[in-house]
Amino acid sequence: MSNKFGESKLGGNFTKRNRYKLKDGDNVYRILPAMGDLADDGVWSVYYNVVFGFKTMDGKHRPFQSPQVVKRTKNGKDTITTVEVHCAATDLVNKLKKEMEEAKKEGNHQKAQQLAKIVGDYPTMGVYSLNNDHYLNVIDRQGNVGQLELGHKAKTALNAEIARIRKDEGYDPLSPENGRFLNIRRDGKGRDTAVKVTVVKEKITVAGVGVVEKDIVHVIDNELGERLLTNKNGKWIYKEAADLTKLYKYPTAQEVELIVSTADILTGKSSGIDQVFGSSSDVRPDQVDDEQEQGIDEAQEAPVQASQASQAAPVAPTAAPAAVAPVQTQVAQEAKAAVAAAPAQTTKTTAEAVAAMNPDDFMKAMGISL
Repeated sequence: MSNKFGESKLGGNFTKRNRYKLKDGDNVYRILPAMGDLADDGVWSVYYNVVFGFKTMDGKHRPFQSPQVVKRTKNGKDTITTVEVHCAATDLVNKLKKEMEEAKKEGNHQKAQQLAKIVGDYPTMGVYSLNNDHYLNVIDRQGNVGQLELGHKAKTALNAEIARIRKDEGYDPLSPENGRFLNIRRDGKGRDTAVKVTVVKEKITVAGVGVVEKDIVHVIDNELGERLLTNKNGKWIYKEAADLTKLYKYPTAQEVELIVSTADILTGKSSGIDQVFGSSSDVRPDQVDDEQEQGIDEAQEAPVQASQASQAAPVAPTAAPAAVAPVQTQVAQEAKAAVAAAPAQTTKTTAEAVAAMNPDDFMKAMGISL
């Protein structure tokens, strides 16, 4: 086979790629092995800590990998968490989430509801969300290749079953020539979510024996291999399979500071995104994302349209802003002007009053200091 696959360790021509997330109940996929540039190291899944919500000035979603670096050390029975590299976007979302939880405890429902529109509170979908998931290449029973997104619980269950099969059954369910379809079954909600992984079997009739169950063996033949990726002049060109290390752009901490400091917090539009990512015309057709849908947790998540970002030249480091100072949007300006021009006796609804505020005034009205 002209494509290179490696033993998967635990732990051009572009196409619009399929994106899969777990749904409640059965989820049947054949996990594809480490391939291409990741084959030698046996890497078949990559973990991302993604920030969703920031957009270009023309409204295109540009999710990105958070530059946050967290160090955890043991001190007896306690675990000490230290943030070694801060991410302005992650810090902002976490701060607003904390404000929302405090507002709920205090019974300030208006403030909590308005903040939920920004950072989400199931079932309310916010402008921003943080998503910590593992991504892997898979193929479904119909032969469609795509990228599957797994939360911590599902990935842990998958790792455990793969390790068990390798030890007890003596084969690798991810191998190119002897793979298996696995059912990742999810039941329950929230902290009660349960995930179980099993090998998919089919029933066959054996003469003199009767009906028996048999593993569905999957082989990556030359035809499928060419669909996944190909090697051209010593360089791997990914087709239906994805280079798992390049699903999202990796901005620096300084670039994220720029993105946040130039953002309209109420809409997520940021001139800094345009500087870091480049304009929409700079993005390849397979990198342009659809409308973003955000999830709240592993058991209550909605499909997220993931996109790859163009590799624009890094922005020169900027000094960290003393406070986030979002710019006022044209929509807010027009709304404010319309309210000002309205007759004095006109009674504004809460939504109209919020729309008339610029982001700074909104945050002050909510009692939030960024």
